[in-house]
Amino acid sequence: MSDNVNHPTHYTQWPVEVIYLTERESFLIGNVIKYALRAGVKDGATYGEDMAKARWYARRYVNNVAAHDSRQAGLSSLQTHFADATAYLTARQEDTTGMRECLQDRLAAIYNQVKKEPREAWDAT
Repeated sequence: MSDNVNHPTHYTQWPVEVIYLTERESFLIGNVIKYALRAGVKDGATYGEDMAKARWYARRYVNNVAAHDSRQAGLSSLQTHFADATAYLTARQEDTTGMRECLQDRLAAIYNQVKKEPREAWDAT
């Protein structure tokens, strides 16, 4: 039986529950990871919709950093967070190969799309 409050199936399909990755991060980065890993799995949400949400959070993160530094700093920081998430999975005792490869592929797609988009002008304060 599924426990949609404590252990929803769209977050427990992997050897490591998604919360262990997201709670290590800021709100924005955590949501990028959350949506990337659940894409196409949660009832009522499509793969495309979840990936669009992940990109939205990634763009917001990059733009937030860019408002205080530069767009390149935001992109570099995003890439660092993504690398940290996959390194965390690599260091786990469980066999996270499939999860890690899926996450790497999806985060790379998110990063590449955000990198191609023009910077949005908004006040990050």
